[in-house]
Amino acid sequence: MISRIVTFGLSGTRAFRVTVETDITRGIPYYDIVGLGSEAVRESRKRIRAAIINQRYDFPSGHVTQNLAPADVRKVGSSFDLPLALGILCAGEERRRANEGGYGRESEYYELRRLAGVPETPEEINGDEAFLNGDDAGGTLGTGRNTGPGEVRHSPGGEGNAGTVGVVGELSLDGTVRPVKGVLPAAVCCREEGIGRIIIPFENYEEASLCPEIEIWPVKTLREAADAYACNPERFSENSGKAREAAHALLTFERNIALRKNDQADTAGCEMPASGENGKPDCGNGKESCGSEAKSGDQTGLAEGAGAEDYCDLADVYGQHGAKRALEIAAAGKHNLLMVGSPGCGKSMLAVCLKGILPDMTFEEFFETSQIYSSCGMERELGGIERRPFRAVHRGITRTALIGGGRPLEIGEVSLAHNGVLFLDELSEMPRGIVESLRQPLEEKKVFVNNCGIKEMLPANFLFVGAANPCPCGNYYEKSGKCTCSYAAVTGYASRISGAILDRMDIRVNMRSVDAERIGNRDSEPSAAVKRRVEAARQIQRERYRNRPFSANGDIDNISYVKECEISPSIRKLLSGAVENFGLSVRAYEKIVKVARTIADLDGREMISEDDVLESLQYRGCERSGGGAAA
Repeated sequence: MISRIVTFGLSGTRAFRVTVETDITRGIPYYDIVGLGSEAVRESRKRIRAAIINQRYDFPSGHVTQNLAPADVRKVGSSFDLPLALGILCAGEERRRANEGGYGRESEYYELRRLAGVPETPEEINGDEAFLNGDDAGGTLGTGRNTGPGEVRHSPGGEGNAGTVGVVGELSLDGTVRPVKGVLPAAVCCREEGIGRIIIPFENYEEASLCPEIEIWPVKTLREAADAYACNPERFSENSGKAREAAHALLTFERNIALRKNDQADTAGCEMPASGENGKPDCGNGKESCGSEAKSGDQTGLAEGAGAEDYCDLADVYGQHGAKRALEIAAAGKHNLLMVGSPGCGKSMLAVCLKGILPDMTFEEFFETSQIYSSCGMERELGGIERRPFRAVHRGITRTALIGGGRPLEIGEVSLAHNGVLFLDELSEMPRGIVESLRQPLEEKKVFVNNCGIKEMLPANFLFVGAANPCPCGNYYEKSGKCTCSYAAVTGYASRISGAILDRMDIRVNMRSVDAERIGNRDSEPSAAVKRRVEAARQIQRERYRNRPFSANGDIDNISYVKECEISPSIRKLLSGAVENFGLSVRAYEKIVKVARTIADLDGREMISEDDVLESLQYRGCERSGGGAAA
């Protein structure tokens, strides 16, 4: 008899269906796994054998062969342990006990049929009465009176998805089920395949519950998984039901956070709550909500929805009003930003402040980003729906770590920053090849990598923020003339960032050190006030691009640019003169108009004005030679 268990492999950020086929025959005891599995899959044989024995099952004594289909696609990871073990139980252990007459009652026999994945029809049940009475000559669970010699009874994963159950999980030696990465992509693939249920490790329930229209069965041991796969979830259905209710309440609560107005309650971040009497989340202290009321007049500078330990406030940055304005525009329209200035002038601090003024993620954005982090096993690093990813990259990073790739496939920082921020400090000190590799993701919002001969597409739609010094000593912009670099040194240092990368920057800002009289003067708006304007501008853009594949001005494609960023003839003439005088490219021309569109959205205006375009033009002042006015 051959049993089939449906599970899922992971390739990049997506999951694909894998069928575990198990065959047990008489012969010298031997256990083999085929189907192009990685070293972790081949090592699972010892884990599976120990887990089955320690869960008080008998490991088959014959020749056990398991195949991971399709056999031409490489399978990586330990998530195949649980489906492999269930395949052995279905094909061997319970079958042997049935053959020996260990189960005499009819109800127990049909329970084993369900465990083995054998479909039950009235004809089959009537045909198997002889087996229940001990008169069947074949004497096997997989072959009854209506099945000829050598035929295979298909399990739920064989020829259709009706009644199919997906299974993922790693096994420890004592049979407990350990958490694995990629559970959320597996649940999404399960839904796309039309499979209604999936068995997962208990610790992965929170991330899997984000996927709607699918029933999640969390298990802690191999025996629980066998009970669930046998369609007997009664013994743990009560706990699972409570967990599902709590998860749905939490998702509803976070969905309201993403769509709330500025004067509504905000979350403070807590563990997954249980459901209260009225269906609202209960934090365990008798209160219905774990949020705190947002105060519009709060001068502490904390942006709504995030903690003070995660970022600094704009009010804590002295001076640099021009750079703060550029930061607000970049956050409102999702525009790439490059800050060039003296050491210690506040470039890195402003980049960290960006986390406090970015708008909250929508549920769709949170779902996309969660799949990426789940495929890397980093789902707990993502935080709540109100916290966009912020990836600060060290200048010694490799190309594979930044873009992705390798064998097995590694998710790069550009994909981990999807729907968030990618910050590269000391951009001029990074190897030129590393910086040049950002051309494709900056332009196409995705990256293509090669995974064992298969071309994978990884999402990389991020807001890029770069920081660099203008010269080797860093003092080129200082009024005091402290710069000791020659003109050749300045131009050579600036040329480390190619024109292609500079042209992809929507906003470029030059900064110098803060004047002494401004130090200690907190004369700037707090991040909370700036965030409210940013969220209002983003909401305008979502309404404008409701039925489009983009939702921010910075993501407008070249085809939709003319329609979405309409300008008057006088503005067109102004831009034509700028192209001739400054030698701007077509890409730079379009980015100037997109930034002007964002400036108009921040002011609540429908049409782009000449003032908007003039302000946008000044953000192209950071040239290769280091010229331009400093903020």
